[in-house]
Amino acid sequence: MAGGAPSSVEGTKSSVKIMANIFISFIGSGVLGLPYAFKEAGILEGVIVLVFVALVSVKAMLLVIDCKYAIIEKMPENGKQSKHAHTSEEMEDLIDGLSTKDPDDKIK
Repeated sequence: MAGGAPSSVEGTKSSVKIMANIFISFIGSGVLGLPYAFKEAGILEGVIVLVFVALVSVKAMLLVIDCKYAIIEKMPENGKQSKHAHTSEEMEDLIDGLSTKDPDDKIK
């Protein structure tokens, strides 16, 4: 658009807006589908499957965290990290309480 109006792309560059859209996309569709899934599966089977999916999701989250540690360990120590990169100590502080594993237990 050549008319001087602000571009709609500029308003979507905020990381908060991006995270909000991702959250709404994943959580919204799941919440809308749960009643139908429970209706079709039944209460007992629905709860069992929901707990199983929750455990798999937590395991996947912990694997992503372990991968982050592995990538940080393999990064060269030349100080050319992006402004969003964190040191291992900063990442441990950020995820303290999320992981049930020992923070010193990293992928080697």
